[in-house]
Amino acid sequence: MNIKYLYVVPRMKFFSEGYRGRVMHALGVAEGISKDNIKSKVFLLGGSDLSKYFNDVPSNTELIEITEGPGLLGYFKWQIAIYKEAKRRMLSGDINHLIIRYNISSFVSIFLLSLISKKITKTIEVNYFAFQAYFNNNYIINMVIAYLERLLVNKFSLLYVVSDKAATDTRIEKVKAKIISIPNGVTSNPIIFNAKKKKENNKIRLLYLGTLMYYWDWEPIIKAFNNSNDLYELHFYGDGPKFEYLKNSFKQNQVVKFHGQFSRNNLGSILDENYDILFLPPKTLKDMKNTGGLSTKAFDYLSMKLPIIVPSDGELLNVYGHRRNCLFYDRNKPDEINRAVQQISHDPDLRKNLSKNAYLDFSNNYSWESRMKTLINSINSINK
Repeated sequence: MNIKYLYVVPRMKFFSEGYRGRVMHALGVAEGISKDNIKSKVFLLGGSDLSKYFNDVPSNTELIEITEGPGLLGYFKWQIAIYKEAKRRMLSGDINHLIIRYNISSFVSIFLLSLISKKITKTIEVNYFAFQAYFNNNYIINMVIAYLERLLVNKFSLLYVVSDKAATDTRIEKVKAKIISIPNGVTSNPIIFNAKKKKENNKIRLLYLGTLMYYWDWEPIIKAFNNSNDLYELHFYGDGPKFEYLKNSFKQNQVVKFHGQFSRNNLGSILDENYDILFLPPKTLKDMKNTGGLSTKAFDYLSMKLPIIVPSDGELLNVYGHRRNCLFYDRNKPDEINRAVQQISHDPDLRKNLSKNAYLDFSNNYSWESRMKTLINSINSINK
């Protein structure tokens, strides 16, 4: 079945944030659907800077960028423009299925889009609900928000969530939409290491790739690195709200480097398959309740053909296996991070096997193409 999908991301600055997890997720959904059937068409509708990702999506994905409106009412003008463009395409008869990414600030426009055409089947994609993130200490307000979000979800055929935690939350048990849980995936665009790259030294590098966000628990790596006795260099690729905090948390005589934003297309010239190790920080305990510890990064790392050091937490245990595709550490025992670095550094066979097995897991299970088959099959079942 050759379906034309309209995928709406109704957040104005969403694609201006660079290659952070949720941007990669949105691009990945479009990629996975497009690659599953090259005769299908995906129209990805979003805000400023969307067009710069032209090379990150297949040729049968069309990017439709709506830039922000001028003046103090720019955001509201933008919401109206997004709504009008989505409505125009839905009423044209050229769209078979609507997928819309939920964002609490766009509740009204999402609700209105859900009412436009009963001939089009619809999916609402939810990373987390507002009732899971806010007002957990105020039962009445929390239940009101949960009621409104259930009301919204019931306007859709499918509810697509990224974590079993969200799928099994008792506050959404009564929704009429079919619930499908599909964890994040990874782009299948390969990383090609630059063999001619010259390295300044043979020092082991521990790398974090992504936005420096508040939902990561940074204390384990801070404590580990401050006690590492110059065992390795620590490199952060990406920026974010925790930049200043991290910058001021390490001893001044250690090699800690912050490189700012990066493009996934340039990773081949950034990474070194002989000396680099990827580090995944644990989620904060608060975020663990909502996500189970999973993130786009947890899957993206698998595709990078490097050894990975991972916290032994929550749903990560369903993705990673100690000494199979990673080395685990206990978030309460930071020195285990340093021991893991030593093991990988001193054992070339371990480095090779961890990297190979991680990439095989990615190829077989976690590419966006394989992930989106579940969503596509669900859409096809309701379109019959």
